[in-house]
This record gives sequence, C-alpha cells and structure tokens, in this order.
Amino acid sequence: MDVCGALSIFPNCGILSSQAKFQIVNTSFEQFIANYSVPLSLPGFFLHLALAGIAGWGLGWIYRRYGTVLSNRDGFSQNFILLCMTTTVIISVVKSSLALSLGLVGALSIVRFRSAIKEPEELVYLFFCIAIGLGFGADQLWPTLGAIAMIVPVLVIRGSLNRKKHTQDLLLLLGIPLPSELSLETVLEILDRHCSSIHLKRLDETPGQLDMSFVLVFNNVQALSAMKTDLRTKAPAIRLQFLDQKLLPVS
Repeated sequence: MDVCGALSIFPNCGILSSQAKFQIVNTSFEQFIANYSVPLSLPGFFLHLALAGIAGWGLGWIYRRYGTVLSNRDGFSQNFILLCMTTTVIISVVKSSLALSLGLVGALSIVRFRSAIKEPEELVYLFFCIAIGLGFGADQLWPTLGAIAMIVPVLVIRGSLNRKKHTQDLLLLLGIPLPSELSLETVLEILDRHCSSIHLKRLDETPGQLDMSFVLVFNNVQALSAMKTDLRTKAPAIRLQFLDQKLLPVS
C-alpha cells in the first residue's frame, strides 16, 4: 500500500513533502503497534498453564530416572515445572500485544539466564522445557502434545540404553609400603577379579615403597568396593587414590 492509499483521509497527500509523509506514516505505525492486541482467553490460558506444569513435572521425573548427568539431578529437575509455566505465561501475555512483543526483545538483552550448565544434557532438557512453554503459550496445544509424545520415548530409550552400557574409567594410584604381601602379580590377580579392563600405566619400586598406577574399568560400585576390601586385606597400610571424580552407577 502506498502512502496516499494509507492516508486517504488527506486529500492533498500528493503535494505533501517526503519528510511529512514519513512522519505521518511513522505516527500511524506507532499507533498501530500501541493499539494492536489480541484478547486473551482465560479458560484456555489456565488450561495451557496447567498442562505446562504437568509436562514440566513429568519431564523432571524422566530426567531423574533416565538422565545420565552425574550432578544433582533432583535439585536441577525441580526447576522444570517453573520454567515451563513461566515460559507459557510470558508467551501468552506477549502474544496478545505487539508492543509487548517488541519490548520483550529489549528485556531479554538486559536479563540473562546465568545457570551453571555442567553437561550438554542439562541444556537439552532446558530447551525442551522452553519449547513446551512456547507451544502451550502460543495456543499450539496438539502440536505441543504430539511433540512431547514423540520426544519423551526417545529420552526414555536413550537413558535406558546408556544405563546398560555405562562403565567408568578410573585412574588408580597404589602406594604399597615394603615389605608387603602384595606384589605386582597379586595386585593384578585382585584387580582382574573385579575389573572388566586393566591397563598398567606406571610402576615405581624403591627400597621402602612400591608405587603403581592403573586405568581400570568398573561396571558398578560394588566391584570397586570389593576390590578395595581385597587390597586392604592383603596390605592394611596400602594407599589408594582415585583421580577420576565421576560417580559409579549403583546398579
């Protein structure tokens, strides 16, 4: 639409200067932004807000049960409900006003989400929560429910497979005071009973000390505990040190 068509109430539009035409159009555009609004349906809003809360709770349960992150999953997953519902509220309110939509851009440049993300999986779940909130807030009920129904089984299957395949590599440092019943052959025999893989990395022997380092693969924490018990039975004064900080699966 040209300027004269947009401003048909001005019969002498053709004789207006370019600067005057721009000012008139700019004023009309600002009025359009300020006055444009879509009525918000309260029943639909509260329905979508409740669904977002339920979806956030369910996603938190899936994250705690099938997540592979080794940090505090219980504490992190408690944010999912609030994140889903807050995103739903923001999108529901903002979509009803074009002025609020433009103002949100400026607000996001000031407020930054500074969360300590230690694992990529945490970021994936956060994006999923935001996507759920965006879908419900935009009144896209069935596409959002369909996406949840397709993505959740993928998360469950992925988590189940990772739990079955999960092993842990640990760097074990042994310090054995001499004389001792533990020789290299005895240590290897004990490790072989409890580890699925053994790699000798270093062996240092002095007149009063035998130092060894191994890269070991354990399938569960029970094997690690049994190995430690066997080693200390042979040499109570043995020094054990694990350099990997990751936890082992309980089952």
